[in-house]
Amino acid sequence: MLARSETAPRFPAVEDGIADMFREFPSLCGFTIKGDAEIVIECWPRESASAELCEEIAQALVALVEGSPDAAAWLFGRTFARTVH
Repeated sequence: MLARSETAPRFPAVEDGIADMFREFPSLCGFTIKGDAEIVIECWPRESASAELCEEIAQALVALVEGSPDAAAWLFGRTFARTVH
């Protein structure tokens, strides 16, 4: 789930795409996009983020923000996590 501020810009297509990534990759618990474009990926315990998973997530994020520099800047410094109820 994404926390929102009333004044923060919204990027619904990016938010929906990130939600789709959690559905597509069941072992993905969350990820952080650091300011230097490094992606830190967390998976379920006893599972590690394979190089293939890292590449797929990176490619999915690039596709989500392609042509939208504001959306790309919005991602930096954010952490996204799977919600479990």
